Amino acid sequence: RRAAMATVGAAASGNPKALKPHVGECVRALLGGMADPHPRVKFAAVGALADLCDKLPGDFQRDFHGQALPALAAVVGDQTQCPRVRGHAASCVINFCNPQGGCETEHVAPHSDTLLGALVTCLGGGGSCTPEVMEEALGAVTRIAHVSNADFGRFYAAFMPGILGILATCSGPDQQRLRGKAMQCVGIIGTAVGVDMFRADALKVLEALMPAMQCGASGQFPDGYFEYYAPAAAQISHALKDQFAPFLPTVIPPL
Repeated sequence: RRAAMATVGAAASGNPKALKPHVGECVRALLGGMADPHPRVKFAAVGALADLCDKLPGDFQRDFHGQALPALAAVVGDQTQCPRVRGHAASCVINFCNPQGGCETEHVAPHSDTLLGALVTCLGGGGSCTPEVMEEALGAVTRIAHVSNADFGRFYAAFMPGILGILATCSGPDQQRLRGKAMQCVGIIGTAVGVDMFRADALKVLEALMPAMQCGASGQFPDGYFEYYAPAAAQISHALKDQFAPFLPTVIPPL
C-alpha cells in the first residue's frame, strides 16, 4: 500500500502531463491512503498529494480543494496521529496554499475554519506537538494568512497568543528554527489583518526582536539573523508602515 502511494507521487513528479487525465482516480486512492491505519502508508499518501500540488499548480487546487484540504485538516488535527505524519500533512498544506503555485483565496476560504482549527491544535506543545510539527504548522498558518489576506482577521485571536508564547518561551539553541518560523508567521499575519488589529502585538514582537537586531548592529550576527530576524522585521515594517519608524535606527545599520 505504501509503494502504491509512492508510485503516484513518482508519476506526478516524472510525467505530470501524462498523469493529468487520471488525477481524479489518483486523488481517491491517496485519500484512502491517508485514512490507512499504518502511519507509513499515510505518510506516503500525504507526500504524493504534495507532489500533485507542486506538479499541477492551479489546476489541482481549483479542481480538488474540496477533497484535499478537508482530508489534510483531519490528519493535522488528529492528536493521536504519529507526529511525523501530522507534520507532513501540515507541510502539504504549505504546498497546496502556495500563491505562486496557483492557489487562490476562493480555493482556501471554504475550508479556512476546518484547516485553522486543526492547525491551532499543533501549537500548544506537548504530546504529538513536537517542535517539528509546530514548525510546519506555523508555515501552514503563514501560507493561509497570505492567501486569505484580510479574511484572516477573524482567526487572529485564536493564533496570536500561542505564537507569542512560542517567542517568549522558545529561546534555546535547538529551538532557533521554531522561533524563526514564529517570527515569520507573525509578520505575515500582521500584514494580512492590518495595523489596527496588529499594533499592540507587533510591539511585543519587536521587543523580542530588538536584542538580536542590536547584536547585528555591532557586527555580531546571531544564528538565524538573516534567515529569520531581519526578514521578520521587514515584514512587520510592512504591516506597521510609518509606525515602524522608531525602530529604524536599530534595524537599518546592520543591513
